[in-house]
Amino acid sequence: LQSIFEYAAGLFDEIMIDDFYFTDCACPECDAARAAKTVAIGATKFPAAGDTWEDYRCELMVRLSQERVLAAAKRVNPKAKLIIKYPQWYDRFHERGYDVVQETADFDRIWVGTETRDYGDARWGGTPQYEAYFIMRWLGGLGGEKCGGGWFDPYGTTERTYLEQARQTVLGGARESLLFCYGSLLSGTGPKNIELFRENIAELLVVASEVRRRPIIGIAAYKPPSSHPGNEPRVFDFAGMLGLPLAPCPEFPGEAPAAFFSLHAFKDKDLPRRLAAFIASGKPVVITDGLARRLEDAVDLKSPLVRVMPVRGDPASLLALPQAEIDALRAPALKALGRTFRAPARVALYLFADGSHVVENFNDEDAAVELDGAPVTVPARGWRWSWK
Repeated sequence: LQSIFEYAAGLFDEIMIDDFYFTDCACPECDAARAAKTVAIGATKFPAAGDTWEDYRCELMVRLSQERVLAAAKRVNPKAKLIIKYPQWYDRFHERGYDVVQETADFDRIWVGTETRDYGDARWGGTPQYEAYFIMRWLGGLGGEKCGGGWFDPYGTTERTYLEQARQTVLGGARESLLFCYGSLLSGTGPKNIELFRENIAELLVVASEVRRRPIIGIAAYKPPSSHPGNEPRVFDFAGMLGLPLAPCPEFPGEAPAAFFSLHAFKDKDLPRRLAAFIASGKPVVITDGLARRLEDAVDLKSPLVRVMPVRGDPASLLALPQAEIDALRAPALKALGRTFRAPARVALYLFADGSHVVENFNDEDAAVELDGAPVTVPARGWRWSWK
């Protein structure tokens, strides 16, 4: 590993590590090190925070990066900038050694995997398109100016879902987009994907320019780093597909006008006190039924400003909710933002601080929506926007 990065640094000033830079090894040697709460890089040993696999693997990958990648490359080329590209499966980062807080601090830049692919694809499916936006914004909140671009590919896509990957990456605030990879774009669905992509490049660049000029606002979506989803994996992605305009955040959103909380928030040991204070301040909350059950003896959730999202241990089931139920679910939180929105499932809303907005329809038929009392028809697999 070290020799590879020394060699690369001798040739390039910028090096990106793709998203298979992780470990899920559970061999006897690793298991013994895990139990001993010790990580060894060559002859040097480092203590791990605990004896769980995530403790061991995160410490291992952090130390390996520091000792054998970053230090090694910069000895050869002090000007070298090293980028870690995180994959899109954010709920499992810590299980496989991605410590997004420490690695983001250590590396010069970060990039984000936004390859959501086709929701109904037999091999790659099951990931809502909104996930690309969520992870781009969530990691952007962690990385700040270090966060560069989004990376997506043609695998398991149709032309429309490929274009939607590009749109979500742009809406997520990416400075650049990387189309992985040239060889794959020459076969399979690649040529048709690129044909439609080329037809929309001018529009994507216009939207990217507008997005970069203004901050987002929305319902704060609290996902602490290395948090466990329980039986609510990727619930943020499905919540976004219900038209909740999420503003992803890695820290408790105490100053936000409205917030969304899932089982992920239970990582925060001070959650009951913080959430109770948030509700007591008169701010609306959307909370998953799973988290509500965990907190029923610790936090009073009977406020009319609290809406419980019926995940029922199956986030994908949210896409089947009737529009009337979805409209009622999001109404108090949107009121706190000074907006109203009526729309069926699979229609996403993106809000900006100056009053601008984007509405994207992931349905295969036109969607009749109402934003701030005004009717809007969003074409099938299309989007509409208004910039101030």
